Parts: sequence; C-alpha cells; structure tokens
Amino acid sequence: MKNKSKKLRDKVIISTRPLSADDKISELLIKENASVIKFPMIEITENELTEKEQRLLFDINSFDYLIFTSANGIIYFFEYLKKNNIQLEKTKKIAVIGKKTAIMLKNYNFSANYISKGKTSGNFLEEINSFNIVDKKILLILGNLAKNLLEEGINNNNIDRVNIYKTTIPQNVNSNTLEIIYKNNYDLIIFTSPSGFHNFAKLISPKIYSKLKIACIGETTAKAIKKYGIVPKIVSPKPNVEQLTKEIIHYLE
Repeated sequence: MKNKSKKLRDKVIISTRPLSADDKISELLIKENASVIKFPMIEITENELTEKEQRLLFDINSFDYLIFTSANGIIYFFEYLKKNNIQLEKTKKIAVIGKKTAIMLKNYNFSANYISKGKTSGNFLEEINSFNIVDKKILLILGNLAKNLLEEGINNNNIDRVNIYKTTIPQNVNSNTLEIIYKNNYDLIIFTSPSGFHNFAKLISPKIYSKLKIACIGETTAKAIKKYGIVPKIVSPKPNVEQLTKEIIHYLE
C-alpha cells in the first residue's frame, strides 16, 4: 500500500486563506507531507456598524427569520449579542448556507430551521424562493463584501441587512513569502475566494502573472482569477477543501 504521508513530500504550497483555528486545507496538505506556507490575503474582523444596523440588532427578536451565509457571520453576530447583552429568542427561525455554517450555529446552542443544500447565495436563492416568506420579516447577516443577490432575489419587501463583519487586506504581509513567489520557489498557491485573489493582485507585479501556479476552489474563484488573464493550474470541481486537496495531490503527483 502506498504511504499517503509521502504523496506531497518536498512540495511547497502557499495558502492564502485567512488565519484561523479551522484551517482544514493546510491540515490535510501537511498530512500528505507538504510544506505549507501561510500567506493570508484576507483579514476578517468585526465591522463598525451603522446606527441603523445597531438598531436592527437591538430589535433582533422582531424578525421572523434570520439568514446567515457563512460561519463568520455566525461568530461575529453572537459576539455582538454577547457584548451588548442582547438575548436571542430560542424559538427564532434561522436559515443558513452550508453544513459548516449550521455546525457553527450549534456551537452557540441554536439549530438551523433550514440548511441550504448548495454552498452559494445563488443556490440558496433557488431554494428559498420556494418558501412561503413573502409576508415574513427577514434579516440578512452578512459580510461587507457580500453582493446584493439575496436582497434583490428574495420576493419580499420586508427585508433588512446587517454587515456584521468585514473582509480586508492584511496590514502586515510577509516579504519573505513574496520573495519565494517572485523567485518561483514554490509548487502551488491556493486561493479559496475572489477577494483573496483581488488583494493578492494588489501586491504583485502583472509581469509575473503568466508564471503564477494557482490552485483554486470552485468556478467562482477561477472566474475572478481569469479576469486578470491568468489560467489556474487547478480548479476544484466541487467548492470544498477536501476536493481541492485531492486535485492538488493528483496534479503534483
């Protein structure tokens, strides 16, 4: 039997995912004996809320449905409630995108009434329009870069939005990793979101675009990268880290 731990020996992979305790892709790659360099291109922090957004959260129990599109939304939402002594009713109806978001919700002792089968707002929209929510009061809890797809697509005039967290470019960037990229001393760079690549593109010269060796998660990220005239070496057919890891192993072996 082949020793799986040697599949990526001597391979150098740069991960641009945000720094977090739950960095599963790095964990999976290290298990295959890869050298993983963390080079986060996204920094996620709490957002400074407008007066309207604050009012919406203090009146949270007036909403019939809360909708979360990511685990980060769950985290910063409950942190805000705790910091401001706001109690969310246990009977509150909640819809989420993806199993990871649902699992994060359970960490705060709440369960989702609906879990989207897809992993994007577009998938969610296709499903949610079959619900009877025309007369429901809905609050979307999102990040600052999330598009208006849900607000515009949900057939409901009684919908509000709170940008509970923000995504920005990290203030401190590792110059040693930039040098590795410029010298082409790596095997792949991983991108898992369009915003991560947009931030990365601000740091490097377009002169090395053609030399970049990129692996990305899903078609949405690939599409954003291709707009720069770059063709990724790997595009995971499924938008999850397990599938991306399999594609990386197949490519580098």
